[in-house]
Amino acid sequence: MFFVWQAPATDGAASGPFTQTGRVCRVPFQPGEPGAPDAVEALVLPVMTQADFQRLPLPAGRSGVEPASGEVLVAMPTNTYAVAEPVTLQTDLLGFPVTVRATPVAYTWDYGDGTVTGPTSEAGAPWPDLRVTHVYERAGEYVITLTTHYEGEYSVLGGPFLPVPGQAQVTSDPEPVVAFAGRTAPVADPLR
Repeated sequence: MFFVWQAPATDGAASGPFTQTGRVCRVPFQPGEPGAPDAVEALVLPVMTQADFQRLPLPAGRSGVEPASGEVLVAMPTNTYAVAEPVTLQTDLLGFPVTVRATPVAYTWDYGDGTVTGPTSEAGAPWPDLRVTHVYERAGEYVITLTTHYEGEYSVLGGPFLPVPGQAQVTSDPEPVVAFAGRTAPVADPLR
């Protein structure tokens, strides 16, 4: 039986007071396995916290904006979509090797005009499948910023994967757009 103790982190190091947050039965080695000790030894294994997860170098999702030129029209939908893939990272906690699997699960779009959409599980898609769009009401220069939300699970010493509490967020580089106000006017038939 292992007892799980946690303390708030300050500057990356735990600072008291520690509180017991759970118990778990875990056998790190099966008797008779190559490399297993003669008797099963109890190991105190570290627990990955949300703060640990957030500190990992998770990749930012790639944001797509259409029209790709970044020149959009007022009162017309601007299409946005995210491209993000699951990732597996190797790290260590308190000297123990840890494998972390991070999966993008939600996206937040800041359109630079005071409108924020999300978090939503919808990643959007390129044209013509317009699922995540925004309509600018005024002409001007804006930046669109994507934040990708990851959920994770981790394995210490090759043991079972356990869920990381909470999520980690990674913000992509902003995408500049210019919204132009259009006007309608009759024109001569260009085919004549």
